[in-house]
Amino acid sequence: MRQRDYVIVGMRLMGVWTLLTAVLDVRALVYLHFGWRSGTSGTSPEVLWMAGISNTVVGLFLLFLAHLVVDLIYRKPAEPDHPDTTQREPDKSSPGQRA
Repeated sequence: MRQRDYVIVGMRLMGVWTLLTAVLDVRALVYLHFGWRSGTSGTSPEVLWMAGISNTVVGLFLLFLAHLVVDLIYRKPAEPDHPDTTQREPDKSSPGQRA
């Protein structure tokens, strides 16, 4: 694996972590809504909504668009995994060419 592949994997892992954080925000909102948790913690439902929505957006971005960010960072297109077999090198044994 190349270095850029490791960066993509790391960004996708951060995306999964951020999505799990969004699930925890929604869970806290449900607990607060149904009264399973007291509202004395100081966190309002609006804050939980905004945190859940923003964590979801950031998590989906990191999970699905990590390769675009890495392309911007490295500014070099990814090399193909397999060499292009459609282009041939010129035949060096032709009689008209000298070495």
